[in-house]
Amino acid sequence: VALREGIAAATLAIESANAVPEFTASSFAEALALVPDAREVA
Repeated sequence: VALREGIAAATLAIESANAVPEFTASSFAEALALVPDAREVA
């Protein structure tokens, strides 16, 4: 879970023009939806 949230937050930060990105819970949820769930690797 933490990895997906980190990727979503990083995506928002990269796409932001601000040095310190500001985003809402809604925009974070949208970004998180774009990050696939973890899969078990055998």
